[in-house]
Amino acid sequence: MKILPFAVSIAICLLNSGCLSKPALVKETFALSGPGKLAAAAAASSLPPLGIKTFNVVPAYESRLFLYRVSDESFEMDPYAELLVPPSRLMPTVLRAHLRASGVFKSITEPGSSLAPALNAEVTVTEFYGDMRESHQPAAVLAMRIVVLEAAATVSAEPFFQGELSRRIPIRTRTAAAVAAGWNQALAEIADEFVSRMKSRP
Repeated sequence: MKILPFAVSIAICLLNSGCLSKPALVKETFALSGPGKLAAAAAASSLPPLGIKTFNVVPAYESRLFLYRVSDESFEMDPYAELLVPPSRLMPTVLRAHLRASGVFKSITEPGSSLAPALNAEVTVTEFYGDMRESHQPAAVLAMRIVVLEAAATVSAEPFFQGELSRRIPIRTRTAAAVAAGWNQALAEIADEFVSRMKSRP
């Protein structure tokens, strides 16, 4: 009968010392960022004003919660890591900032602007997740389909530009912060590729 009080006292001691407790998990909130400093615009911009007419994210990737791919067939959401706003609201702002910084377009119009763009881009995000399938090779994945039409084009007109642009950015650690940094890099590189392909268009 003397063993029970002893066991209880040991349990109380462990609880008071924190031996049985775990660090509280704190939710992290991230916002993708544009270029830190706008590049100087070219003396003569080579492309007419561009507007992003539509920006859609396929439903599987539209959640604010971070999504991780854990196998070829399965994904998991991280309840402790989220974007500040949904991807379809956050990414267009960052993409516009990168395109404006390139100096290649005469202007990048904002939604509701009185300036009518000569070119309209329709963007669809087709992949947006952290790839955790390989423990030693985690990555941030982002893919977009971009179609650019002339504002005055008819319904049957050929697109001014269309292409699939994607990036898989290796990350060093399997953390939400590393995934967010990878997405930032991926979006910047996709914007650069889009600008380059627009400039080289015949």
